[in-house]
Amino acid sequence: MKKKAFIIIPSMVIFVLFIILIVKIGHKRSRSQHNKSELVKQSDDEIRQDEGESYEDITSEISDSETKEDITSDANNRVYLNVNNIVQNPELPTGCEAVSATIVLNYYGINISKTDFVDSYLTYSNDPYLGFCGGTPYDEPDGSQLQWVAAGPIAESMNKAIKDLGYGYRADDITGTSFEEILKLVEEGHPVIFWALENMRSGDHTLVLIGYDRLEGICYFADPLKSGIQRYSYEASRQAFNKRGNQAVIIN
Repeated sequence: MKKKAFIIIPSMVIFVLFIILIVKIGHKRSRSQHNKSELVKQSDDEIRQDEGESYEDITSEISDSETKEDITSDANNRVYLNVNNIVQNPELPTGCEAVSATIVLNYYGINISKTDFVDSYLTYSNDPYLGFCGGTPYDEPDGSQLQWVAAGPIAESMNKAIKDLGYGYRADDITGTSFEEILKLVEEGHPVIFWALENMRSGDHTLVLIGYDRLEGICYFADPLKSGIQRYSYEASRQAFNKRGNQAVIIN
């Protein structure tokens, strides 16, 4: 009997330990599945939140820590230059080109206001390819297609301001540059004055391209018609840019 008990008791102990081990493994698996379920739920919630965001104003989407410096990430899939927007209204209802020029000048530390740029440096002409045509940027839109100025005169006006204020930069008219080459310039740190359309749909407009996100298929703009930073679809931006004759200006 003693011999049998000697054999049975260790066997029972081993069996009990085996049962305890199985219970612990099952508990760990249950916790793991619960955690995975929570991660999936969190991911779904984030997707739903993203779907509810506006695709126009992304000011709240960029954190304070990010906006302190330019961003280039994800193998250049996302580029965002820390450009401050300036709204053209109420002073300059037809001054989007001049205000866009002011935005870019300010980005390079050239301290000038939108009205000072218009009053002191903007050129005027009956031909928009020689100067602002159709009155002044202070005038309300009259429904015509003549209240605007092309890239060449804007670059010339910017160079007058740069020289007068004592800076060593140069504004270049890069009209004819392809959309993809424009994105490359932004990647290199150049905000681009960008002749396009209002909301990238209709009505001539000029704004400043400050970044893009290839993965989301969007471009970021400082748009003088709106406060904050706007985002428009990559394809709509490309089409609007092409429709306006690939007009653009940068500072070197």
